[in-house]
Amino acid sequence: MMDAADKEADMALVMHPGRGELGFCHIVWETKKRILKEKYGMEWKTPAEENPDTCFD
Repeated sequence: MMDAADKEADMALVMHPGRGELGFCHIVWETKKRILKEKYGMEWKTPAEENPDTCFD
């Protein structure tokens, strides 16, 4: 399920203008979070949500 959501998020963002830029991981994580919720009914927390005192790029 997690691998499938990773692949789906990657495909959904393949043409995103921010791809490869700093902070893009947040867009990927939010997309993955939405996919997991909508397709699998799973609540998932992003690494940023799990580690609020850590800066992610």
